[in-house]
Amino acid sequence: MNSPLLLALLHNAALLLALVALADMAMRKPRPASGFQRQLLLGLAASLLCLAVMLSSYRLEAGIIFDTRSVLLGVSGLFLGFLPTAMAMTCAAAYRFWVGGGGTAMGVAVILASGGIGLAWRLWRRRPPASYSLGELYVFGLVLHAAMFFCTQLLPEDRRWPTLTAIAPSLLLIYPAATAALGALVVARLRHQQIQENLHEHASLLQIAGRMARFGGWRVNLAEQRVTWSDEVAAIHERPPGYSCSVAEGISYYAPEWRPKITEVFTACARDGIPYDEEMEIITARGRRVWVRTIGEAVRDEKGQITEVHGAFRDISQRKQMELALADSERRWREILLNVPQIGISLDPQARIIFANDYFLRLTGWRREEILGQDWFDRFIPPAIREQVRQVFQTIMAAKDATGFHHYENEILTRAGGIRRVAWSNVISKNVQGEVENVTCLGVDLTDRLAAEEKLRESEQRFRRIYEQSPVAYQSLDAEGRLLEVNPAWEALLGYPRKEVIGRPFADFHTPPSRLLFAERFPRFRELGATHGAEFELQRQDGGKRFVSVDGLFVPDEAGRPSHTHCVLHDITARKKMEAEAQANLAKAEQSRLALLSVIEDQKEAEAARTRLLRILESSLNEVYIFAPDTLRFEYANQAALRNLGYSLAELQNLTPVDLKPEFTAETFRQTIAPLVRGEREQLVFETVHRRADGSLYPVEIHLQLVKSEKHPVFLAMGLDITKRKQAEDALKRIEWMLTKHPAPKTEDAMTAASQP
Repeated sequence: MNSPLLLALLHNAALLLALVALADMAMRKPRPASGFQRQLLLGLAASLLCLAVMLSSYRLEAGIIFDTRSVLLGVSGLFLGFLPTAMAMTCAAAYRFWVGGGGTAMGVAVILASGGIGLAWRLWRRRPPASYSLGELYVFGLVLHAAMFFCTQLLPEDRRWPTLTAIAPSLLLIYPAATAALGALVVARLRHQQIQENLHEHASLLQIAGRMARFGGWRVNLAEQRVTWSDEVAAIHERPPGYSCSVAEGISYYAPEWRPKITEVFTACARDGIPYDEEMEIITARGRRVWVRTIGEAVRDEKGQITEVHGAFRDISQRKQMELALADSERRWREILLNVPQIGISLDPQARIIFANDYFLRLTGWRREEILGQDWFDRFIPPAIREQVRQVFQTIMAAKDATGFHHYENEILTRAGGIRRVAWSNVISKNVQGEVENVTCLGVDLTDRLAAEEKLRESEQRFRRIYEQSPVAYQSLDAEGRLLEVNPAWEALLGYPRKEVIGRPFADFHTPPSRLLFAERFPRFRELGATHGAEFELQRQDGGKRFVSVDGLFVPDEAGRPSHTHCVLHDITARKKMEAEAQANLAKAEQSRLALLSVIEDQKEAEAARTRLLRILESSLNEVYIFAPDTLRFEYANQAALRNLGYSLAELQNLTPVDLKPEFTAETFRQTIAPLVRGEREQLVFETVHRRADGSLYPVEIHLQLVKSEKHPVFLAMGLDITKRKQAEDALKRIEWMLTKHPAPKTEDAMTAASQP
């Protein structure tokens, strides 16, 4: 095996990978608007990289050189497409023609074959470039460089076999591996870019959803006691995006009456892993009170220790205001009807009594349980006008409108058989489907009208307003939990007709889990006499399920024992659905978090790849330097340079190339590199001498180029120690001198003489 050739090609492959990595970092900018412009830029980059590797090629003999251009052109055809590859092939072929020599035909053939095979493989596979595996890339490298064997047939016949035997190990060992490595680098870059684009899209969708729902997430690092908010959580607190604070500051945003509660549940979560889901008030940075729902869950490490608390945060002010307003409206309506000094009753569409206030009961002498559910006309309308008044009621129900009957007068019967004249004000309550749910009637007793006509007119004026109500499902249970009464809204809620449910246990209409919960709570309700916000899951007749929140009172009998209930059932199915959707949003947020962690892992792998490339540069036997264009001070040198010069990296960073090159002054050196600075030249190659730390000199060949990056341009110099080459040149000169002085000596004698000092 030709060790110098193998080492030179290894260095050339390492240079190729390093240049590709530098080009990748330099070109990480937004894509141009035009796809054609991008193709031109890629073609220019591929051409420059190809020239760079060809400039550092290995010269096997005069006119026969080897480098890794086939790797670059093959990978270019596989990943970049026709235009960039064609540009690179044209540039490489032109340069090879310019170099000339006996290997020109082979060199141009290798260039054309490499690019052509890459393009053919791309058309044959017809797969996204990011899907190529490392194994496929290695097979591609073998196929690519098998073609190079056939191209050796274009060499002069006397150099064909020696060249083939010299390069065969390299073609089998270095070139396929370099092809796979370069291809894997490009695949990793494409996959990373695809992940970033997907992550950006998911993050944008999540941000839009968060802004629309006023919903966000937060995270607490327990070791640092630091809170990180999403932008939407920061907005809810009226803080700028990206705002972060301590745990103590985060708790301080809660209203004073809620701080003990949030401290308690957060401490339990951080210490014991107990999750929480609470609704509380915060005071924003601008002093506004905002109702929020906060959810927290503990996050454990691989050892099971709680290291963080993650959660969700949502502005529920609008919903809370609606709930509070509805509850306040219902409370005020019920208090008004219960305590107003006039008659207040409600009838369902079938004229059954579903509500009667205390004033009406005192006026008529009946107890509430005796009349609820009874037909209004049969019980309270005198026979002489019963059908007439019933006809009026039926007309209102048929028209679903009380126009013309908002105010009506008729007589009613008391329990004792007395007659009272009542002036009614009537209002119809409808559900969202427009169906009549009940008629609410406020009545003024006009029996003493002649004696207090003026007072009656004032009373009529005062109670002319009709109070509106948002109807909800109603039920009454006995002390054992059996249904005594339900209203039409209850029937509509569960789909059962009234006649099928009266007398049955309310537990029959619960789902199995909810039935156990009701059996546990009902004795407590009977003992306390009231319940509020008790949530249950009920089973509809058609198999559907509805979530309800129950508010109720237990009414005692004359002896003070619990008799029956008055319960209002609020349908909270929609709220439960929103809560489920919130949980789904949390799951999506978790998926986005996992995707982000995956991206971070990919970034770590990319960083490891860059570290490996740096190690390759460090292990290179050639001297590699990087220095600043403005100050000329060294920023980096590899180990080969430091060993040869005898300086440490810290010492070298205080020097400039002029300090190492006694043949140059600062002025002459800047004149030398001026063509690179002005962009007139891509690379400078010149010979000079370097001065070591101990003062000794050695000859070097410098390959210098200006590398432009996003942050700042730098000069990249590769120095080749040409001491042995100079010694060989001196020896050759001595041989020529000997031949001149002593014609036709024996070869062995001439070589012996040339080797003498």
